[in-house]
Amino acid sequence: MARSRRPSPANAQGSSNPGNSGGGVDWNPDAPAMGMALAASATIEDPFRLMIPDLFYQAQEALRANLPPNPAAILAQGVSIEGRVGPENVVGHFIGYKQSDNGFTGELAIIVMVREKVTAPSRIDSSSFIEPVIRVGREEVPTDVVAVGDLRALQFRDRQGPPAMAGSSIGLDVASGNTGTFGCLVVVEGKRCILSNAHVLTEAGQAQVGTGVLHPGLADSPRNQTYVIAEFLKSAPLTFGGVGRVDAAVAWTSRDVALANHRGLFTIRPDFLEASIDVPVKKAGRTTGLTFGSIKGVSGNITIGYGPNGSAPFVEYRNQIVIRGGGGNFSEPGDSGSLVVHSTSNHPIGLLFAGGGGFSFANPIREVRDTLGIEAFVNSND
Repeated sequence: MARSRRPSPANAQGSSNPGNSGGGVDWNPDAPAMGMALAASATIEDPFRLMIPDLFYQAQEALRANLPPNPAAILAQGVSIEGRVGPENVVGHFIGYKQSDNGFTGELAIIVMVREKVTAPSRIDSSSFIEPVIRVGREEVPTDVVAVGDLRALQFRDRQGPPAMAGSSIGLDVASGNTGTFGCLVVVEGKRCILSNAHVLTEAGQAQVGTGVLHPGLADSPRNQTYVIAEFLKSAPLTFGGVGRVDAAVAWTSRDVALANHRGLFTIRPDFLEASIDVPVKKAGRTTGLTFGSIKGVSGNITIGYGPNGSAPFVEYRNQIVIRGGGGNFSEPGDSGSLVVHSTSNHPIGLLFAGGGGFSFANPIREVRDTLGIEAFVNSND
């Protein structure tokens, strides 16, 4: 491909805006992906990682087997039993610590997330009644029911021209394109790419290869004040009405217009950590900027709504990371696509994509890497 030049900024027809003194942005997609860290397959062992007994994973599987199958389809149908709450009330579950009025207790349990917490057994249909314990053979594993409302994808201001930094606003170059967050730089198929969510970069999975990615996204700036900084390359499928693996996608970019540094706040390490309960984390996102929190659950099974306010269509995800902010929400709409890293070492842990009820949810970064074929995480602008 010949060296190309992207107008900066551009209107809907792609003509340059003469009122902008910045001129054009030189974008050379064929330039080698320099600055890559050649350790995308490396995993760092955390000596403080909490080891969860297999019993809890067995209990979670027993719970899933007892709940109605295909929760994404159930939520889409909105099925309910008159005067009672039914299977549509359960939106997810994960392994984490039980909660009390004073916070997290330190007792491991299967945490069940519901839209509405109902205490009267007569109001709960038998298909969605959660027992106080789950029996696995002769063992018992406690449960805890937490009301979270509806869980939703966090699509949705920073008015920054290129080069764009990781953690800043991006969106697909289509009229109804969602606005989310530039997560980090990676290498896929030998190309330097922006990593974010599929629902940010693909317009519900329908984007064509080569569709432009704007900075800032259209929720933050009119079209004639945005810059094309990448082109959509590939995505994990968004399996509406079924089970998904990750909500992740990449767009081809260049070092001229996309920087590895996270908004001047931190630079990631090239090797990643596996999620573990109580690990401190942070992220830089389009909406809430730099926030801190901790992992409160692993092996999360959640059903996410991709429509307005968490409505249909729905996708069920398994083995997800559950995060709680410290002193406030860890994320808000528009933070979708943020890279979640260890709060002190900056090792990648997950890719933020959804939230609800004070919780945020992230895809394990190993699953993102394997699904998209990520060859390296870029931590240098060279």
